[in-house]
Amino acid sequence: MNLTIRYVIASCGLIAAVLAWWFPASVLVRGEWVDWGREYESAAPAVPLTEYIAQRTEGRVAQGTDPLWAQVFAEFESDLAAQGRKPDPRFFKPDLAPFDQLGGRFKYIEWRDSSGIRYLGYQRVHAKDFPDQPIPDALRFPLRTYWPTLLGGILVIGYWGFFHRQKLTMVESSTSAQMVRGATVLIVISLGLIVGPIICRVDSLFSLFSAVAGVMLLIVAGAMIWSSKREIALLRPLLEGQHYLAHFTYDANEWRRYVEWSFSEEMARSKSIWLHLLMVNLVAGALFLGVTQTEKALSIIGVLSASLMLFVTVLAFVFPGLTYRRHCARTGEVYIGHKIVYLNGSVYSWGSSGARLESVEFKAEPLPHLLLVYSQRYWMVRPTVHTYRASASVRIPVPASQEEQVLQAEGIAVQLKQIA
Repeated sequence: MNLTIRYVIASCGLIAAVLAWWFPASVLVRGEWVDWGREYESAAPAVPLTEYIAQRTEGRVAQGTDPLWAQVFAEFESDLAAQGRKPDPRFFKPDLAPFDQLGGRFKYIEWRDSSGIRYLGYQRVHAKDFPDQPIPDALRFPLRTYWPTLLGGILVIGYWGFFHRQKLTMVESSTSAQMVRGATVLIVISLGLIVGPIICRVDSLFSLFSAVAGVMLLIVAGAMIWSSKREIALLRPLLEGQHYLAHFTYDANEWRRYVEWSFSEEMARSKSIWLHLLMVNLVAGALFLGVTQTEKALSIIGVLSASLMLFVTVLAFVFPGLTYRRHCARTGEVYIGHKIVYLNGSVYSWGSSGARLESVEFKAEPLPHLLLVYSQRYWMVRPTVHTYRASASVRIPVPASQEEQVLQAEGIAVQLKQIA
């Protein structure tokens, strides 16, 4: 089966499990102990207590005849004795006895036994009103009782979709193909954010934020797929059609030296960027606090700052670390084309999607390599729409043990400079 389809199926299964965990009951019955004596004292009516009760319950009381009502009233009496006050309301499933006998036009249950006459008030509570009620999670979210099944399903479908590996081609294992698969997962998550509040009957400001976040992620995922598909269109003829300017291979020691050097350079750059953004984040937060010092403002600042730094940390340290692990796992090889470079799974391209090659230079120190600098165009609105370019560099190792490949690399630098 196509790996992307497996990602989509697995993602749908995981989102379905999350929605099942938060899926509420459609309706519950709220039962509440009625203390007529206390109500009578508070109201101080001009009629006897018995007449006051008759007036309040006229046409709205159901007689409890099922023996199961005795257990229901006994639970409330136990709460009354333990709490020393009017017991907290209890919630029940409307399809279970004896609550399945209740009609919609009643409001009270009357139960008579040797101890006397007692009353419960009840009402049907719909899912949209659950946030205002002290409902136990086991009743509010009935599917949680099947948590072993949900957990087992998540583990099975997650392993099948994301970890059960099949043999991949160089194109399928490239970062461009991984971006496509990641974007498809992001699309499923986006749809979950959009329809999830509707399915789970969430009627609040959260549902609006969730829908907006879902739409934004959907746009990002679409852009990722469009950009990555263009890269794959350049990558296939490079790898499968052998339409390249150069193909470099390395011995294990030579490749290892490159990996360690490249990783140290990347981490030094990432640390510098991370520290600069941390300082900007702290200064911006301090300025905002100087203007607004409410508790809500503090929580907003904390969430935004933490989210930003988490995102930057992933970009600055996690992704380079994953690339380092991939490069260490096997001795790499490099393909260089007119508009694209394949570096042991990592793909870099220019000449499309607003990217362009800025410069190419052959460097002999500290290791022989080609230094490619390319830039990507971005749009900003501040306050009018304008574009700017962000540069990135790629270090392509050149096998120093093969003199002809060093000469070839110098020739490639000249060719790519002409293209740039």
